Amino acid sequence: MIKISRLKISNFRSFTNEENTIDDLDVLNIFAGRNNVGKTNVLRAINLFFNPKSYNPSIDRNAIKEITKGASKDPVITVDFIDDELETGKESKYQIYCNLNKEESELYKTNSKHAKLNSSSKIKKYLNAKFKCVYLSTTDQDLSSQAFSLLNDMVLQYFKKKHKKIKQTVEEFERQYDLLLGTFKEHINDIESDLDNEFNYSEKTILK
Repeated sequence: MIKISRLKISNFRSFTNEENTIDDLDVLNIFAGRNNVGKTNVLRAINLFFNPKSYNPSIDRNAIKEITKGASKDPVITVDFIDDELETGKESKYQIYCNLNKEESELYKTNSKHAKLNSSSKIKKYLNAKFKCVYLSTTDQDLSSQAFSLLNDMVLQYFKKKHKKIKQTVEEFERQYDLLLGTFKEHINDIESDLDNEFNYSEKTILK
């Protein structure tokens, strides 16, 4: 099992310096506090660590760093891991740094000496293989659309890759669903008219 034990955030949204740390993280964690103290930004920082392509400098850079134009104005997210899968039969503790000030080839670095983590591309590959980070926001997007995206990405797409029969079943479901939507679109006017007539009939019956 691999778990995050510590998180450090700098130059990200409401977090400025490198002293923004959260220690003693466990398998299940709850962040509580007053409004506008940075709870959501902690989750956004974790998501940025695992999904650096989501980085948007216009909103993700800390405002003070952006104004003062410091040498390192882009976020640096550091995550400490406790990992018993990197080396068979041995628990490893190491840090991985995601430094958005660097080019993609140097985006990730670590203090681990393991061969699986000796380059940014290998670190990224390892993280992608071992973690699936999904950030759901109730303010940035419609929750239902995010839930649909999560279901599609984590369930349908995953099992389509893992099992041929499931892949065929999911693809047939998607085909039939698209066909159903197409039929509805073709007959939407008739459906609306029927519903309107039914509603008017029911209304008249109630009035009588």
